Amino acid sequence: ESAQAGGLIGRSEGSTLENITTNLDFNGQTTSGSYFSYGGVVGFATTSTPSGRGTFPTRLINIQASGDVEGYAYVGGLVGQGIYTQIEDSSFIGNLTTYSIRAGGLAGSLANSGVFRSSVRNSMVSGNIISNVLSTSSLIGGVVGNMTYGEIENVTFTGAIDATNMSSVGGIVGSYVGDN
Repeated sequence: ESAQAGGLIGRSEGSTLENITTNLDFNGQTTSGSYFSYGGVVGFATTSTPSGRGTFPTRLINIQASGDVEGYAYVGGLVGQGIYTQIEDSSFIGNLTTYSIRAGGLAGSLANSGVFRSSVRNSMVSGNIISNVLSTSSLIGGVVGNMTYGEIENVTFTGAIDATNMSSVGGIVGSYVGDN
């Protein structure tokens, strides 16, 4: 069983979300199933590959979200989990409470799709991230919990991360895997 839930959209494929302001409290808590992706705006963001037209990312541009987000597995203030997802000129102001393995102020996890890379640019987080995880394999970041072969530039995190038993905690990114 899988759950992909967002404050506005559960699953987005190759969409552009632009110029959105939202104030919400989103509680994505659940204790059943095996896979969960929770975001304040989008739960799961991935590519779209229409026949013969290329590969298109999900893009979040000028998204201003505020409030509190709570959830399991992949949890982010804007995106729970993203594959070839681009976040630009966006912000999350609020608190993020996680019982999760991947959590970040903007995105819980961002990954590449082949040669196509996720990115975060000109964005900020202000608030607190509270991790209630007992696992030592969790990745918690002020902006992104886990990023694989992505690009991150001109981002800020202001606040506190309250995490115990974490293997990777970072003010910007909890864990980054790259090739350069």
